[in-house]
Amino acid sequence: MSYQCAVIGDITLDRFLVLPKIDIVPSDINPGNFVVNLEIGHKIPISEMHEYIGGNAYNLTYGLSLLGIQTSFVASIGTDSISTYVLKALRDTNLNTDHIIPSENSGINQSTILSINGERVVLSHHKPKDYTRLTIPESEWIYITSLSNGSEKLLESLINTDYSYKIAFNPGSYLLKHNMSFIHQILPKADVIFLNKEEAQHILNSSDEHIPNLIQKLHNMGVKTIGLTDGNNGAYVSDNNTILHLPARVVEKRETTGAGDAFAAGFLANFIQSQNISEALKWGIIQSSSVLREIGSVNGLATMDEIIEIATTLEPQLI
Repeated sequence: MSYQCAVIGDITLDRFLVLPKIDIVPSDINPGNFVVNLEIGHKIPISEMHEYIGGNAYNLTYGLSLLGIQTSFVASIGTDSISTYVLKALRDTNLNTDHIIPSENSGINQSTILSINGERVVLSHHKPKDYTRLTIPESEWIYITSLSNGSEKLLESLINTDYSYKIAFNPGSYLLKHNMSFIHQILPKADVIFLNKEEAQHILNSSDEHIPNLIQKLHNMGVKTIGLTDGNNGAYVSDNNTILHLPARVVEKRETTGAGDAFAAGFLANFIQSQNISEALKWGIIQSSSVLREIGSVNGLATMDEIIEIATTLEPQLI
């Protein structure tokens, strides 16, 4: 079977703990960031607890499938009880799981997400993965996102052998921390990349706050199309000829997990079909704001009918 997009990445089981209102204050040591103070030994009541499947690859697979893109999920999971539970839950969502491969040498990543005043702190635990048994289905697009230690051979085979698919890329935390050289290797081969501002600065080893400058530097590295998010300031897209911007939409925010992935899924779902960065930006910004409406990385996503209606009210601005 041939797909429009195959999404390759790790799966996470997310547990959300909604904390009461706690003061969020500017960081003394990291300007522009904020901190919360939790007193050692203090018992903090939790108002809500939720458990959902998450991870960048799941978020993209779900978000693309929701908008009608024929999508396959490519991942390695374990054979333990948690992995079995997650795989059953994935099948119950009607996502394509034919290329999720159980292995005794793999496990499910787990995150505990502290939701504080609509913001979050993520405590993450990554399990080993066996990527050697994964096979990549025939697909028009390949979306590469968060992968763990040991994924290098798989990644190299994706970009260094003859291939006919287009590549979309979001590096994920492991590559950003441990394999910047691979990121620099894949950027010229990617048809679309998705980054937030801080990730772009990290890749470029730059403290430049001017996003058009960051975008141009990424294009200078060979990147074709860029989707760059900047939190409450919205998102920018560029095809090396045109830079467009849309501000974030104002919604009643419950939780921020999944906003970047929602932007990527909305953008790519449109771009696969239209090749129009302006329309794709609209879909991306709609989904990145919509997901904030609910706890969980995909629960608040807009339907196709909602997107079509909202998109008529948006007009990207030329930068």
